[in-house]
Amino acid sequence: MLKKLLNQQAFRYLICGGVTAVFNVLLISIMIEAFGFNTPVLRNIANVSALEISLIFSFFVYKIWVWSGGTWTLKRVLLYQIPLYHISAGVSIIARTLILFPILDWF
Repeated sequence: MLKKLLNQQAFRYLICGGVTAVFNVLLISIMIEAFGFNTPVLRNIANVSALEISLIFSFFVYKIWVWSGGTWTLKRVLLYQIPLYHISAGVSIIARTLILFPILDWF
């Protein structure tokens, strides 16, 4: 049964999301605690840095475990797939900020 569950793409997608979230939280915690990013400006820098590193980490986690098919040429990954992944993440953040949060405040 576990093997059947692991073969389902939706389940692998959820697991990768959890792994990426844990990675992000650990990374920002390390930056703040170990590197002493303890002012508001430095915490924001740690947040942005951790977000970017986690985004690249998640790209490769999803590429390897969820969407394992496709092209793996260095040129295609660096010049097309990673920038497209960043654009999709940026659109998601903008949509949440400009659409979802105002709607939630309205209700």
